Amino acid sequence: MRIKLREKQRSEQKCVTKQTTPHNDGVFVVGSDGYIYEGRGWHHLGTHTRGQNCYSYGVAFIGNYSSSLPSRHALDLVHQHLAKCAVDGGCLQANFTLHGHRQLVDTSCPGDALYSEIRGWEHFGVRDCSVL
Repeated sequence: MRIKLREKQRSEQKCVTKQTTPHNDGVFVVGSDGYIYEGRGWHHLGTHTRGQNCYSYGVAFIGNYSSSLPSRHALDLVHQHLAKCAVDGGCLQANFTLHGHRQLVDTSCPGDALYSEIRGWEHFGVRDCSVL
């Protein structure tokens, strides 16, 4: 997994000169192996969602979740542990809101199945990119 992340990082760094920002440069990346990998981390500005990076963190699940979900373990790591870690560490306010990428920009991300899942999570916020 780390090798793949390094390859992705190198690829995106090459693309930076051609685009304004790398694609999907999340602050954290969730692998299908059940680990959360630190991308930019808590203390660095992400480039995951144009117009939202100054006050948000991006969490990217590796894979296509249009019709299936990540493993229950991966979902639980994000849902039950990542946010708690951020709140306890002073990096995230306890009253934070959670949004799917598609609520903020015109994209199908994070996939229909994963989006349906996170809509049931505590802190999920209703927001539509068409009204931004």
